[in-house]
Amino acid sequence: VLLLVSVAGELMFGSFVRWYASVNARRPLLSAMATSGCLWVVGDGISQTIERSAAVSAGHPEPAYDPWRTLRGVVWGTFGFAPIASRWYPLLDRIVGGTGFTAVVKKMALDQLTFGPILLSCMFVFMSLASGHSLSFSVNKVIAELPGTLVHQWVVWPATQMINFAL
Repeated sequence: VLLLVSVAGELMFGSFVRWYASVNARRPLLSAMATSGCLWVVGDGISQTIERSAAVSAGHPEPAYDPWRTLRGVVWGTFGFAPIASRWYPLLDRIVGGTGFTAVVKKMALDQLTFGPILLSCMFVFMSLASGHSLSFSVNKVIAELPGTLVHQWVVWPATQMINFAL
C-alpha cells in the first residue's frame, strides 16, 4: 500500500512539475504572477498564524484572521512584485554575466542593495494606500520602517539569494 501511495504521489507530482514547467515556458509572466499570488496567500496565512499564537502566548486576546490583509498581499504579489521581478532578474543576469561564485556574490549584492530597498518601498506604499492611508502617510511609513526592515531582510535574503543565483 505504501509503495502504491508513493508511486501515485510521484506520478502526480511529476505530472504537476511537467505541467508547471510547460506553462512557465509558454507564459512566464502569467506563471510568475500566479506563483507569487499563491505564495502570498500561504505566506500571509503562516504569518498571521504566528502573530495570533504570539499574541495568545503573551496573554493578549487572539486577533482575528484578517482576510483583507491577505488580499492586499495577493494583489501586490500578483500585480506588483511578479511583473517587476520578472524583468529585474533577467536584467540582473545581463548586468552580471556568469555563474561562478564571484558572479553570484555580485548578483546578490546588487539585488540586495538596489532592488531590495526599491521593492520594499513600493510594497510599503502600495500596502499603505490599499489600507486607505494617504500618500504622505505612506511615504512617511517607508521612511520610518524601511531601515529596520532592510536590516531584518539582510539576515535571511542574502544567503537565500546566493542559493537561488547559484542554481
